[in-house]
Amino acid sequence: MIKTAIRDILFPIVLTSVLFLSAIYFPFWGALFGIFTPIPLIFVYLKRGKREGLLALFIVAFALLIFVGAHAGVMFFVEYGVAAIVIAETVSRGYSIERVILF
Repeated sequence: MIKTAIRDILFPIVLTSVLFLSAIYFPFWGALFGIFTPIPLIFVYLKRGKREGLLALFIVAFALLIFVGAHAGVMFFVEYGVAAIVIAETVSRGYSIERVILF
């Protein structure tokens, strides 16, 4: 049971990090990868709850901060982290897709 919980959180963390780093190192594909970067964090937030979703977000931001640098870690948190939190919260509260996009 613990292995499943760790795997459910660890896989989206790794996937989000890879998508964000791909957008940095391959600028041609950056726009495409950038659109999908917060999606694994949104799924963790919706599936596992607010605490695990925020934990996954901070783990990804901290890992990027350590491995890539402060600029990338802060940029990820501001750009994709806040978007993931807002989208997950609006979806969990049952807002329509138009309101989710507006927020």
